[in-house]
Amino acid sequence: MTTQTETANRPDDGLIELTGPELLVLLSLNEGPAATRTRENLRLPDVPADSPLLAAGLSSLVVRRLARVEGEVLAPVGNVVPLTRILTTATEWVEAAAIADERTNAALLVGAQGGAVVLEPRPFGIWHVRPLQMGDALADAASRFVRAAFAQLPGRPFGGSIKVVDASGARTAAVRVEGDGTWEMTSGPAGDEPAPSPITPDPTFGVLATAVA
Repeated sequence: MTTQTETANRPDDGLIELTGPELLVLLSLNEGPAATRTRENLRLPDVPADSPLLAAGLSSLVVRRLARVEGEVLAPVGNVVPLTRILTTATEWVEAAAIADERTNAALLVGAQGGAVVLEPRPFGIWHVRPLQMGDALADAASRFVRAAFAQLPGRPFGGSIKVVDASGARTAAVRVEGDGTWEMTSGPAGDEPAPSPITPDPTFGVLATAVA
C-alpha cells in the first residue's frame, strides 16, 4: 500500500493506533488465509515465529494495555478483540488511494462477518485503525474516502482508485480528473483494465463503487 503524506480528516471516534509489529502479532493469533491476505494488503513482511519484530510487537501491546498475557497465551483486550477477529477472518478487502501533486492518501478497508475497519498508514510505521458503521458497504466507504481526498488535495490532475478483493476475485476502478474538470475512468478485473474513457463528472465518486459492484 502506498504510504500517505496526508489523510482525509474524519472524527477520531474508536481510533486505535498500532505499529506494524503490533499488527503482525495480532495477525499471528489466528493464522490462516484471511490473516495472510490482510498482511499482504498491508504490505507487512512475512516473518518467522521467532522474529524480533513479533517480540517487539508483543511487548508493545502488553505495555500499552492493548493485550495481556494469560499463562503463555497473548489475549487482546478491549476494542482490539473485535479488531483482531475482523483482520483474521476477513472475507473482503478494499484498497482506496488518491494522488495529486505527488501527495498520496491511502487506506485499506477490511470486512468480516459482523464488522469492518479501515486502516490508514501514518508516518513512522504507525497505522490509524477505525471501525466502520455496520451495514456500510466497503466499496461505498472507499468511494467516500476518495471523495474526501479529492476535497483535501488541491492539485490537479487528481487520480483516485479502489480495488476490491473478495470471493468473486479482484477488480478495480480508477478515475482521473484533469485541471479543466474533465473526467476519465477505467474499471475491470485487476490487472486487465481497459484504456480510460471519458465520463460525466461525479462529485460523489460513487461511480467507483458502482463499477466494482
